[in-house]
Amino acid sequence: MERLPMIGLTLTQDFLSTPPPFFQVHCGIGDPSIKHDRSQVTVCISSTKHKNWFPDSMGSVLKVTSDSDYENLVQGLLSRPLFLDVALERFTAPACENYQKTTKADMFVTVNTAHPVIKSQLLKVIDEGRTLIRAGKKFAMKITFNGVLKDWFRSLLAGDEGLLSCLNTVAFAENASIVITNTSEFFEPYGCNPSLICCTICCLPCCLLTCPLYRLHRILTTTDRKVKIQGEIQYLNWVDGVPHAQSNCQFIMHQEVRRRGIYSGSTNAV
Repeated sequence: MERLPMIGLTLTQDFLSTPPPFFQVHCGIGDPSIKHDRSQVTVCISSTKHKNWFPDSMGSVLKVTSDSDYENLVQGLLSRPLFLDVALERFTAPACENYQKTTKADMFVTVNTAHPVIKSQLLKVIDEGRTLIRAGKKFAMKITFNGVLKDWFRSLLAGDEGLLSCLNTVAFAENASIVITNTSEFFEPYGCNPSLICCTICCLPCCLLTCPLYRLHRILTTTDRKVKIQGEIQYLNWVDGVPHAQSNCQFIMHQEVRRRGIYSGSTNAV
């Protein structure tokens, strides 16, 4: 993994046309079928859009039942690249304009879990999980890359949109997470995000009762942790089976937005 970047991003089209050597892509009618060498990469894809592409994916929730399960899982995570997907969306309302620009991209994420910067962050949550499972306690450790990817995508194209664009730009990222647990993952709509809680309660009034009860039960029975991994993002493609990481990731994406139409158009601002 020494030639891989900390966090590599690859557009879906580039991955399908020149996949890494440990993937086999079979394209036909309908969605592609993609197999991988489990000794070379850990695939944790569970998004609705791509999970059927990867029939051997471990999914995003990694269940363990014993110390040995935990150690085997951890060894695999730290010794092989971690492969995820991410759905990115960005909204910008240019100053003095009455429309909103929308930019979307589906990308694959390759995480070099052996890189010292990434590994040191992973080990903190892994060590805590090891202590908890040995003590016979329930836990759910969420490791997410959505935050760093969202921040990167939010800054994309900022140079074209003026100095004040950052004040009118929001971005979202989802799917680039895994959960290591010996019970179940935390139900995010009942989390600490006020907008999610309000939306859930407004749509389902019964949640006024169930949300506090769930939170109390979870606090009493389970240790929940959420770790937001940080690291340098580079564009990653493969040439003749060799990884090529390019630091000018934003420039590459800028070109792709214009060439491939990732930029999805404009809508009237509300």
